[in-house]
Amino acid sequence: MENRSSKIIYGSITIIVLIALYFSSVYNFLVFHTLAEFFSVLIGVTIFLITMNSMRFLKNNYLIHIGIAFVFIAVLDVFHTLSYPEYGLMTDTHLQPSQLWIAARLFESLVFLFSFRSFKRKKTLRPEWLFLIYFLITVVIFISVFILDNFPIFPNADGSLSTRMILAESLIIILLLLSIYYLFQYRDKFENHSFRLLSAALFLLIASELAFSLYVGKYDLINLVGHYLRILSFYFIYKVMIVKVIEEPQEIIFRELNKEKELVETQNELLRNLAVLDGLTGLHNHRYIYERLGEEIKHFLRYRTVFSVLMVDIDHFKNINDTFGHLTGDSILKELGDVLKSCVRGTDLVGRFGGEEFLVVLESTGGVDALSVAEKIRKEVENHVFSEKIHITISIGVSSYLEGLSVNDLIDQADKNLYEAKRNGRNQTVYKARIIHP
Repeated sequence: MENRSSKIIYGSITIIVLIALYFSSVYNFLVFHTLAEFFSVLIGVTIFLITMNSMRFLKNNYLIHIGIAFVFIAVLDVFHTLSYPEYGLMTDTHLQPSQLWIAARLFESLVFLFSFRSFKRKKTLRPEWLFLIYFLITVVIFISVFILDNFPIFPNADGSLSTRMILAESLIIILLLLSIYYLFQYRDKFENHSFRLLSAALFLLIASELAFSLYVGKYDLINLVGHYLRILSFYFIYKVMIVKVIEEPQEIIFRELNKEKELVETQNELLRNLAVLDGLTGLHNHRYIYERLGEEIKHFLRYRTVFSVLMVDIDHFKNINDTFGHLTGDSILKELGDVLKSCVRGTDLVGRFGGEEFLVVLESTGGVDALSVAEKIRKEVENHVFSEKIHITISIGVSSYLEGLSVNDLIDQADKNLYEAKRNGRNQTVYKARIIHP
């Protein structure tokens, strides 16, 4: 939709145009009438050009009907303006201005009616056929007004509204009311903004026709108001075209771009997960563990906050695979990952280091506290009933970071303590030379 700045600019231009039209009406009616019709014609031609250059965007039949018809309505309005006697461009001009005006308004109201009724049609007329039909209607009007001189609606001899003209204006209003009826009947076919603009345009046209059906002379104020209302109604129809052809496609493009961006972000996240997560357990993998330990060392060097790692290995895991099968073994690996996560904090890291080995990174945890956590884990695993009602035990090697150690040094120390636990009978926790077992 329009931003605040464009609304201010459009509003300012509209006010300037209306003020200019008012002063021109005070100065000279012919100037006012010419300018008023010029703005209507300009908008009508613009609507037609937008329609012709955006057929691929216009999936709504009613817009194609209106867009093509408006150039012919504009042509009728041009001849209506030029047929005024003051111009001296045409010979018998007493009746023609009013006849062309009524013809254009009848044409316009019928176009609205049939364009909204087109929602009932599953098939639509091709644009070139619509153009031909509207062209032929315009030709018939010109022949009737200028050649045969038999157009049935004309004013009184003194230029005032005849009964036929009042009836014609009433018919136009009825057709516009029917158009509004169908507009509301097919409310679900319109976006909110377009619906509001079209509703406003039709109500303004009705008000305009009421004004034209009530004026006594062409210099009446109500005639000025009628032209104002008609210009505004055309402007709202023009805005509908802008919304459907420019703003909505832009919104669709931006929406699609955002969808593509979200898809790319999702795919990138998926690729990252594939790179750093273990496919079986869903825990972080060997690669991510090294990245995390590198970050922990940086944190230690900056804040002097110690951390520890636990190297965890399932005792006699090969026997489990040989006895119960690899599917059961895989299930136990996944369950063990869940048990390990349940025993540590959310800020700690549980990862699968490889095979049946897991590594736990304990933030802000020294060696003694890490040893307590390791024992808690070991006992929890020993008491846990895994798939197939299997009981397992684990061995754990503990190491705490000391300044100067690398990631490999830290892991190597934990690994040595793990194998010390294995050599001493398994189901144990080893930290440095300290061994804890059941």
